[in-house]
Amino acid sequence: RREIANQAKSSSAAVDQLFAIRTVLEAHGMENLPPALQEFIRLRVSFPDASIKELGERANPPLSKSAVYHRIRRIEQLAREAANRKGSGSAGNSPEDGIHSRKVG
Repeated sequence: RREIANQAKSSSAAVDQLFAIRTVLEAHGMENLPPALQEFIRLRVSFPDASIKELGERANPPLSKSAVYHRIRRIEQLAREAANRKGSGSAGNSPEDGIHSRKVG
């Protein structure tokens, strides 16, 4: 049971990361992001089901889980900032409006 719960949690986190990536790319564009974040984005989009450890192992050079988590937190922070900016300009709209409308890829 615990393994299934952990897999569900990891899958949910990966989906959240993909939504955050989409938001960041729409707000900033890939070319305007630091190389470390560009690499994480490429890895997560290419390997949506990979664990944090597996993403780190696929990086070049390989990254620790801590380094991968740092990149995730940075992407999530940029996504929150972009959603807040997008939401602040229009009354009544959720900051998340439009985030889920297009496929990442």
